[in-house]
This record gives sequence, C-alpha cells and structure tokens, in this order.
Amino acid sequence: MKKVSIHAPLTRLLAGLHLHLEKYGQIDDIQKLQIPVSPVLLMEPSLDALVLIVQINANMWRRNGFSLISQIHFYHNVRCRSQMYDQDIKMLQIAASLLESNQFIIHLLNRFKLLSWARENFNSAVEELTAQKITIIIDELLFLLIIIIGERYVPGVGQVTIEDQVKREIIHQLCIQPMAHSDLIKNLHEDVNHETGAELVVRDVANFIKREESSKGLYELKPEFYQHFNPFFYHYQKTDQSKAEETQRKRKRLAKEDQALPPPEPPEFTKTFQPIIHLLDCDVMIHLMTTVLSRTRSRSHGSAESHLEKVFHLIGLALYEEIRQSKNEAGSDFEFIKKATTQSTNNGDSLYSLLETLVQQTADITLHDAQKDMLIWTLQLFKTVKHNENEVSTSVDSLDLSLLHSKAEAEKEKEQKRKEQAEARRARIMYQMSQLQKKFISQNANLFEETSSELNRSQSDMDISQPISTDQHVAIGRRQGALSSVLLETQTCILCQEEQQIKHDEQAMVMSGFIQRSSVLSKCQRWPIENKDSYDPLFMSPDLFLGAYTSTCGHMMHADCWQRYFDSLVAKQRRRLYRLQSISYNLNKGEYLCPLCETLSNTVIPLVPPPAYLTAANQREHTEASTLSFNEWLDAMQKTVTASTKNSEDSDNEDDFLLQPCPLPSIAKMLTESVAANLQKVYDYVLDDPNGHFEESICQMLKKYSSDIYSVTLDVLVNPDDPRFPIMTWSGAAYTIQVIEQQLRKGCKPLFGALTSRQNDALKSLIRLAAVSSQINNTDIVKQHCLKLLSALITKEQKLKEVPHILDIDMFHLLTQLVVASPILFFDGQWPTINTVSSGGVSDLHLVHLVLSAHLVQIMLMANPSRQDQSMEVEGERECKLLKIFNEVRTMAGCDRQGESQSHSQAQSQAQSQSCNVTEWWVVNYVTKACLPFLRCCAILFHFITGINPPAQLQECNIDEFVSLCTYLSLPTDLSDLFNMGENYHQLVASWCTNEEVKKLLVSVLPAGAGHGGNLKCLSNPLEVNHLLHLPDDYMELINAMASFKCPQSDGDESRAPTMCLICGTMLCYCCQTELDGGETVGAATEHAQTCGKGTGIFLRVRECKILLLTGITKGCFHSPPYIDDYGETDQGLRRGNPLHLCPERYKNLQNLWFSHSIPEEISRSLEHNTSLMVIEWQHL
Repeated sequence: MKKVSIHAPLTRLLAGLHLHLEKYGQIDDIQKLQIPVSPVLLMEPSLDALVLIVQINANMWRRNGFSLISQIHFYHNVRCRSQMYDQDIKMLQIAASLLESNQFIIHLLNRFKLLSWARENFNSAVEELTAQKITIIIDELLFLLIIIIGERYVPGVGQVTIEDQVKREIIHQLCIQPMAHSDLIKNLHEDVNHETGAELVVRDVANFIKREESSKGLYELKPEFYQHFNPFFYHYQKTDQSKAEETQRKRKRLAKEDQALPPPEPPEFTKTFQPIIHLLDCDVMIHLMTTVLSRTRSRSHGSAESHLEKVFHLIGLALYEEIRQSKNEAGSDFEFIKKATTQSTNNGDSLYSLLETLVQQTADITLHDAQKDMLIWTLQLFKTVKHNENEVSTSVDSLDLSLLHSKAEAEKEKEQKRKEQAEARRARIMYQMSQLQKKFISQNANLFEETSSELNRSQSDMDISQPISTDQHVAIGRRQGALSSVLLETQTCILCQEEQQIKHDEQAMVMSGFIQRSSVLSKCQRWPIENKDSYDPLFMSPDLFLGAYTSTCGHMMHADCWQRYFDSLVAKQRRRLYRLQSISYNLNKGEYLCPLCETLSNTVIPLVPPPAYLTAANQREHTEASTLSFNEWLDAMQKTVTASTKNSEDSDNEDDFLLQPCPLPSIAKMLTESVAANLQKVYDYVLDDPNGHFEESICQMLKKYSSDIYSVTLDVLVNPDDPRFPIMTWSGAAYTIQVIEQQLRKGCKPLFGALTSRQNDALKSLIRLAAVSSQINNTDIVKQHCLKLLSALITKEQKLKEVPHILDIDMFHLLTQLVVASPILFFDGQWPTINTVSSGGVSDLHLVHLVLSAHLVQIMLMANPSRQDQSMEVEGERECKLLKIFNEVRTMAGCDRQGESQSHSQAQSQAQSQSCNVTEWWVVNYVTKACLPFLRCCAILFHFITGINPPAQLQECNIDEFVSLCTYLSLPTDLSDLFNMGENYHQLVASWCTNEEVKKLLVSVLPAGAGHGGNLKCLSNPLEVNHLLHLPDDYMELINAMASFKCPQSDGDESRAPTMCLICGTMLCYCCQTELDGGETVGAATEHAQTCGKGTGIFLRVRECKILLLTGITKGCFHSPPYIDDYGETDQGLRRGNPLHLCPERYKNLQNLWFSHSIPEEISRSLEHNTSLMVIEWQHL
C-alpha cells in the first residue's frame, strides 16, 4: 500500500521558488531547471495530501485517536497553511500551467477515482463507493478546480501585489461578520517579521466603528467592496463559508436585491501561469459541466445542489475570461463560448442549451431562490458575451427568462394572498372572542366588579396589601398606615415543582444564599481581629471594618428537597477521583451551586411570613391606643436599664450583670399610673398568646442560617451557646441594607424603584429573618444584648466597661439590633412566641427618635465648619434653632480645641467664636445631607418589616428625598424638634457630649484616632462610598511607576511580577510566600486578600496587564483589565504592544463587580466553564 503524508517539504520549496522565476526574468520555464521529473510527479505529493483530506471528509478513512484530525486542522489553520495548504495549491497551479489542460483534469479525475462517474453511462448503484461518498468527492473536486483557476491573488501567480493579497483576505474575513482588530489580525497570515500588513490597507476597504467608549471597535466592510466576495474562497473553513454566505444573502435581502452570489472578476494570470485559463475551455471541463447540468435536469441519483452552484461559478469564471480575451488585440485561442454552444452530449444538448432547459424546468427541479437568481445571472452574462458585448447589460434579450420571472412572481403573489387570508381569519377570530367577552361581562357584572375590587386591593409588589388610612405612607408610630388584609406568599419549589404557602406552621421553604465577609464599606480595610474567640460584635464600629453580606439568586426550594440535593452532591463528590473534583465550590465549607442557575451558594435562607401576619391581632390595637410619649418611654427605659444593672450588681460575679432584667410589672411600679398604663399597652401583646411557635423544620433552618453566618463572619467553629450567636444574624441584615443603600446611592438610583429582584428578595428575607431570629435563641441572652444596646444611649453615667462611647458606634446597626431585640425585653418565658416581633409601633418610633438624635450628635461633633460654603445664607427660625443646637453640642464637647494644654474656659470661648462664623444655611444643609444615608436605611428596614408602601417620591429619582423619608418614618422635617424634649433628654445629650473618651478623641485631628484604629475621615458623615484605587490614564505611567519596585524577599532585585492591590494600593510580589495563622503557605496576594478584603481580593498584575480575582485561599480567576488600546481591546500579556489607556466604563464595571460582592460568583463561573484554570495553584499567587 502506498504511504501517504500531508508533509511534502521538497515540492513545497520548489513551488515557492517557482513564483520568483518570472519576477527576476532569468528563467521563464520550470523545465529549464533541468529537473528530471515530470510535472505529474512533481504535483503528486501535494495531490496525495489533498486527496487524503477529501477521502477523510467523505468518511472513507478511520483512524484511532486525534493525531490525523489534528494534522488536518493545522493543515488549513492560519498558523501553518501558508507553508502547507497554500504551497500545495501553488504546486497544482504550476502543474496545470505545464500540462495540457485535458490531461491535467483527467489526472485529477483518476486520483479522485471519478473516471467512471464522468462517463455518461454511470450508474451509482453498481459502483463500489456509495452515492453519498461520491457526492462529497465530486463536490471537493469541483471546489479544487475553482481554487486552481480562480485563486490568483498571490504575487507571481496573478498580476497582484502583497497589498492586494492582504486586502482580499480582509474583505473575506469581514464578509463573515464585522470584526475587532485583534480578531481580524488573528485570522491573517504573519510574515517572517510577524507582521500581517493589515494596518497599511485595512482603512482602504473597511470603516472602523466604535459605538461605545467601553466596547470593542469593529471593522465593517465598505459597501463598494461587497462585490469582491467569493463564496468559494479557499481560506474559508466550512463553518466560515456557510456563515459568510448567509450574511451576504441577508444583506442582499434587506437591500431588496437578488440572492445570487456571483464570482468576482479575478485578476489576470502572470505569463507563466496564463495556460491555466484553458482549463475552462478544454473538452473535459465542458464535459464535466454538461454532465452536472444534465444530471441535475434529469434529477439523477447522485446529483446535488452544491454541484450546480460550483458549475455556475466555473461558468462565470469562464465568461469573465472570455470577456478579457476578447479585448486582447493580439487575438486569443480561448474558445469557451464556441464549445459551450456547439459541443453536445449524446442527447444533443450543449452547455448553453442545458442552461436554457433548466430555466424552463424550474417547476420540476427543486431550486431555492439563490440558485434561481444565480441561474438568471449566468444566463444574462452568457447572452452578453455571446452577443459580443463588453459589459454586462440588463437590457439583453430575456425571452427565455420570462418564464422563470413569471413563475417567481406567481409564487410571490400566492404567498402574499395566503398571508392576507391568514390575517383576515385571525381578525375574524379576535372579533368573535371580543364579542363573547363583552357578553360574558354583561351577564356576570356583579362577579366582575368583585374581581376588580380584589385586584385593586392587591396591587402591591409586597405580600401585604395597600394601606387604606389617610396616612397610608407612614411606616411606624401611631400614624402608621392601616392594613386591609395580609396576603401570604405562595412559592414553587424548583426541585419538586410543588407549590406551598409560606406560613409559620407549614413545611420550611428555603432560598439559596451566599454569605461572605466584607469590608467594602470600610476606609481602613487592614484592621484585623486580634482574638476571634473574645471579639464582641454587638457594637459595630462606625468604620464598618467587617461585616457579613448575604446575597441570593432568589430560587426557592423545600428544605427537605434542598437537603436531598446537597446530600447527593456530597455522595457524588466522594465517588469522583480527586483530580476530577470540582473546584468551583467547596463542599467541606457547605458550598454548592444553585440547582437552577448555578449561582455559588453556601447557605440557605429560610422563608418566613411577614411580621404583620405573625403579630397578634390586638397588638396594633394596643399600639394605637397607647399615648406613651417619648419622654415617658425614655424614662421607663432608663429605669429598666438602671434596675437591671442594680439587680445584677447584687451578684458576687461582676460579669453576671444584665442577665436578670426587671419584668414589666416591676418597672410599672416605678412609674406614674398613667405612664404605666400606656407602657402596658405598648408591651402587653407579648403576654397574650404564649402558644404560637414556628414549625420544627423552620426552626432548624433558622438555626442553620444563624450557624452559617456566625462561622463565616467570625471564622470560628459553630457554638450555639455563644452569646454572639444571635448578634450575627442582626448585624448581617443591617450590613446588607447599608451595602445595597450605598449601591443605589452610588448609581444615583431611587431608593425603592430600582431594586433588582435579587436585592429585593435578599432584603425581604434577611429583614424578616432577623425579626424572628429570637425564636431560636434564649430570651435571657437576647434581653442582655438589648439592655447593653440601650445602655449605650440612655444611661447618663456609663457603668459598663464594654459599652463604647457614642462616636465609636454605627447607629444603624444599633437601631436594627434594638428593633428586633426590644420586643423580647419584657417577655416572660424561656422561648418567645411568634407574636414577639417588631411591627413598627410606638416603641419602634421612639427607638428611631432616640438613635437618630444620637446620630445627629455624631454628625455635629464630627463636622468641619472650615469647609463650609459661604455662597448662600438663609435666615429663618428653623435654621436658627438648628444652628443653636449645633453650637451647644460642639461647645459641650469642646471639639474645637487645638491642644490639650488649653483650659476648659479657653476651649469653650474659642469654640463659640468659631461657631459664630458658621452660617445657618450651612448647618441645615450639612446635617440634612449627612443623615440621609441613615434615614434611607431606616426606610428600607421598616418597609420590609411593616409592608407599608413608601411614597411615590421614593420610587423615582428625586433630588430632595429628605421630606419624603421623614414623612414615611413619622419624623419631623425640622430636625431641631428632636431635641426639644425636656430637661431629662437635654441631660442625656449632654452626657453623650461630655464623655471623657469623646473629648479625648476631639482634642485634635489625630493621625490614628478613635475606636478600631480609624481616623476622623473614617468617622465623618455621611460615610463616603468607597471606590477602587485611582489609576493613571496612560498605562506607561503605571509601568514606569512600578519599575522601581523591589522584591521584599530579595537583595534589591526588581520584582518579576509586581502586583497592585486595587483596593488599598499596596504593591506585592507574587513570588513571595508567607504563612497564615494556620501554618499554610500562601502567596503574597492571597495573604493580603485575607486582611485587606476579608478573603476577597482584586489585583492588577502590572507587567501582564491582567486583573487577578481571588476569593478564599484556593480559588481565583483572571479578568479582563480596564486598559484598552485605540481599537477598544484589551491586551492581556502585552503581546500586541499597542499603547493602552484607561477606559472609565470598564473600570466602573470592575468597581461594581467588587462593590456588589460578585467576585466569588465570577470566580466560580470561570472555574466551572474554563477547565484550564483548574491547574493553577491560586493559593501561591
């Protein structure tokens, strides 16, 4: 058996050498090289390779493995084809120019084993090859003939230049689709200098269009170059050819042009290759054309549409050549027209007569529109050349085409008539349905009115209907909007597809969720927790240095269904080999992918009914009947904290304080009779129904979520007896609210009108979960936490060492914890009932009043009057009152002192003199803006607790939302009214300001101030939205800045891969290794991510221009950088070397990815869909 290979270096070398013979004018004939080999033998290796590939495409060869398939792939691939495929085509063109044309084609027929097919008496039924294989081989032979005759855009073969060759490549690439610069260059051949030459000519044939700053620019072909499209371009793969044809036909269809794709007029051959044109007019070629046409006409077995298209293409090339040769003054021996009209088959049909016959038999032959249009074009050109016209004319005799045109028009008219009939039938049916609907409504008017009223009552997106009172947009307090009814949600499990109503006594339903530690709100990301076991998270620092953010995809399941799904994942993972286990999620840490959307998750969030459904029926009546004022409530709370502290001080162990709070009857005895009665009305509902509890499965899921957020946030083992256990659920809800509020504020979006479905599901489930979390916690622990939280604000003389001062507390965290814990304060029992949840009553309003007042004091103390805008001053009673309060607060705190050596009188005098320079307008404007984030968070909190819809102003972009927020929260729009509450309240405010720790902090602008290593910038209000590091516009500036960076573990050597943290700007070297607390060796970036980003990192690898995303210790991925070139493309690895500049839109998207806590999900999806990332040891980066 003959050995065949696609590697033939010697003949390909000779083919490349032959192209230069005519160029230098030394030799014009290959035979003068005195090579003792005939042209047939020279082309044999190249022809063997092409025939081998054809037979493999026809499924005539079978070989184990992928070695042969890979060789064929690279044979046609742009990286290798110039030295393999292209050289083989050149060798066949050389042989065609040296051999007699009939002999050359017969040799091809013989090598393709198609000699028997070319005979007129061919019968596919008796042949060895099947008809399908023969069809494929014929198609490949015709395609090869088109390539040999038509591919002339090679210097030395056709009269073209290198620029013409590159232009043609670009034209055919852009005929597939508009391409980016890098994609276009990738599909072009590189020369020995690794240049494609595209930059010099691409602007001549294409327009560069960049629709957006952040998007890739695309090259679009100029309209005048579409005529150069060749549907049988030899560098097209099969998929590219199909896509290019479809694109061009769609373009023509939109332009209402015919669907024909004629061959473009090729350039003229060079003198050496001029004999190739006689392949078109040789007898064998005419015979092949007539054979294909005759068998198509007779619908012979083995004929194919692709054969007909290629014959049309060959006829078009021959007619072009006839036109060119007819213009030759020296005369020509090219006789295609003569042979096409005179030579005939056994049936007496010439090539021309067969074309006319096909026109007449279009009704009997199945041809699609493109083939019909191509047949018309071929006949028109044929008639033009036949009548010795030099240009294609549309006014030629078209007698033979009239039948085809009339049939096409008849088909179009028939199709149009069918569409009109269908439209009329549809209109008639719709009219009948409308009449039946009107008749039904008229006969059932009462039922229709009842249904309409029900729909009007359930227009809310929440599960609670619209309030019906006059103050319907008030969420808390005595003026709270009344609820007409409570509608329970009905959800569908994504695993078993069963529906279930969300109730406290039904089976638990859960929602996939992901908990992660976060520091995106902090200005001091590198502050670590020194002792995880003793760290107390009850009072959140105003720096928000560490929080737990919970996200969800919103897909819901039964708890049992989810447990079975998770157990199946564990069992499947155990059966897998270690190297085949998925690294996109870690089952040992409770991670999994959502069964529906494959979003990374590590917990489940239990679904609970709305608090309005859980609270007792008489709770609202008690709340509305109570006239307990703020001062009376404050006095009662002060006496409660004082009495509880005294009771605890009787114990021998000082750490037992606040474990035995006074019951409600004991507190009532300390109050006047009217105040005690009102206090009883506010809290008496907790005693009404002691029997209502959640179903056991719901309690189990509540415990699971609390355990998950406890272990993830504190990074410790789960301990349900730890007093910190309930705190993390409260704090997680508050932190998530603050993050989403900042996301909306950062994007200039309305507070309620722009929440995504994921954000809405997360907020609703987390806030409800926090409200009922006391169901699984010991009431003594919850009461202790509640009293500690109250003592931070209402105790004039602080006795508890672990309670921080007012400037070291985040007030919204404090408010959230008080709102969810205070209903348990006077509950008499070990485990609370379902009605012990917040409902937005009078007590919640007083809590908001108290905490907001403390927050306003924070704002006034941390104000910087030196930055005030003096351009506007407004006189008024409201402004004067707030200015007076501002001066008094700052004077009591002595916050304007410049040094500790000053006396108190000097400090007070200086503070008053500086305060006099503060304008009323500045104080009002500053305080109002500074408290807006707090009010926005409060609105979100109480919206999902009460279900009261917010005003319309909060659901659309509104610059001034302060009044709407105050109305919704039942607060005065004049903030000075909050401080007009009598002497007791004034003394309380004074105790906040005169605290010694507060005074020490405000002595001067400290380099490292309050609390947890923060500074005054960290404590300023409103807390600024964090952004990633500011990057230079020119990437060269960044490279030059990093050039001097030395590896910390080397002796002054430059870092091989400097890496910049985009959160804090720290420079790292990825070659440096360090150890974590557990003794695990990790890279510098991984170690930095644990402290700076609390386990999540985003880095820029400067010398590679890559974004590195890390989460945990063992997971990461690469992300496209924000730097792009002039073509709108990134250059990861800096391979192309184009100048790069910062794209603001891309960097904004990168910031949103970080701020929205989407980095773990992005990494998980990258690892899931890109297996090459699995081999990277991310922990060592």
